[in-house]
Amino acid sequence: MVNLIAELPGESNDIVIIGSHYDTKLFKEFKFVGANDAGSSTGALMELARVLAVKKPNKLTYRFVFFDGEEAFCKEWDDCHNPNPADPKTPLPDNTYGSRHYVAQLVQKNEAPRVKAMILMDMMGFKNLRLGRADLGTSWLQDIVWQTGKQLGYKEFVDTTEGVGDDDHSPFLKAGIDSLDIIQLSTYGAYDSEYWHTKEDTLDKVSAKSLKIVGDTIIASLPKIEERIQSRSR
Repeated sequence: MVNLIAELPGESNDIVIIGSHYDTKLFKEFKFVGANDAGSSTGALMELARVLAVKKPNKLTYRFVFFDGEEAFCKEWDDCHNPNPADPKTPLPDNTYGSRHYVAQLVQKNEAPRVKAMILMDMMGFKNLRLGRADLGTSWLQDIVWQTGKQLGYKEFVDTTEGVGDDDHSPFLKAGIDSLDIIQLSTYGAYDSEYWHTKEDTLDKVSAKSLKIVGDTIIASLPKIEERIQSRSR
């Protein structure tokens, strides 16, 4: 597995990470395209990096991280686990390989304190976009992004709870790094398997308008996030 990392230096060494997993789940039963999961967020992250590089100079340093190995090898996340040499009673999960490895490296290199916020995108390109707040995330980050989306006139940001649980932002939260997840799971057929992890997750489900909504909102949110981070460090 390979994590892909690009950095846009800023005036400060403090870091904001914007990330997406770019791996596609493997199925033996059918060809899984993964247009929304996670082609949409991978494409959006590439465009965000391009736009922010043009807009520089920026106050904080930005890292754009494409995580590998978010998807499980087994069909479901809980179908199998990996042995844990450190604690045989607590096996390692079969998911989020890239993000767990990346955070472990941050901790090992003593870089974790420099990372002030992490924004994860995952499954955010559905043509019928509806983004609730993920049940696992940092409230102040969610408040900024959701309020900014509404201020831009995007009604797709709604004040409901999106039941997600673990995702690539989870290892960051466990390391004490403020993080949020922008994801549409429940209304993409996660529970009735209409599109999610099926052969129906194809490009016709993805809308350029939805990608623009999320991209515009993140870009407009970043100055507010920077201000919040810098005010806390004074």
